[in-house]
Amino acid sequence: YDLSKGSATVCDAAGNLLFYTDGNIVWDKNNDVMANGWDINNDGNLAVNTCFIEPVFGQSSYNFDGVVIMPVPGNSHKYYVFSVPLIWNINSINLYENVWQGKMYACIIDMEANNGLGAVDSGYRGKVIAEEMAGNLHAVLGEDCNYWLLGFGSTGVYKAFNITAGGIDTLPVTSTLTPPLNPYVSELNLSPDRRKMAMALSHEVQVADFNPATGVFANDFSIAAQECR
Repeated sequence: YDLSKGSATVCDAAGNLLFYTDGNIVWDKNNDVMANGWDINNDGNLAVNTCFIEPVFGQSSYNFDGVVIMPVPGNSHKYYVFSVPLIWNINSINLYENVWQGKMYACIIDMEANNGLGAVDSGYRGKVIAEEMAGNLHAVLGEDCNYWLLGFGSTGVYKAFNITAGGIDTLPVTSTLTPPLNPYVSELNLSPDRRKMAMALSHEVQVADFNPATGVFANDFSIAAQECR
């Protein structure tokens, strides 16, 4: 498996596998492609000569850790899959290459479908939720029966999308922190108490406070890697 690709897995309360995904393909607990689970970000409206699944070799597009599975609030058997993938684009010599577009896509998995093996909802797939995303995503519980979907924007701001039983608020809470020394994000994570964030950016880690009630990041500082001697 290509380590530069993100992935996500979800289990039930007893720890039994439900499904897993690389953000473009969804596999069920039997390691088969889930019903309607191929090329989940493609809703049929892509530009000519673009796709998410390479048409010759069947490879899945890169997403640089930009994939998250999240329960649909208020629903016991449905899950969101969010991803920020590259697309395959045919170039001038008829070869496909990965192209970054910075869009965040969403689909819904219904685990009551297909005799409990699950299926991707054909009416909710390939939904563009946001633009100008850098590819790193993280999910965390909020304080009001909600979830926050956290990501780093390609314009240099942190974005927190509020997700409730009423749906996805596509207007995120944004926080502008000290610009990082390196723009290439690697990994974003939160502490178990949801009050501290750390994001690796090449040879630097940015640390900040996070407020799970408001979705705001603040009080950041950076930890630079020391040279080996």
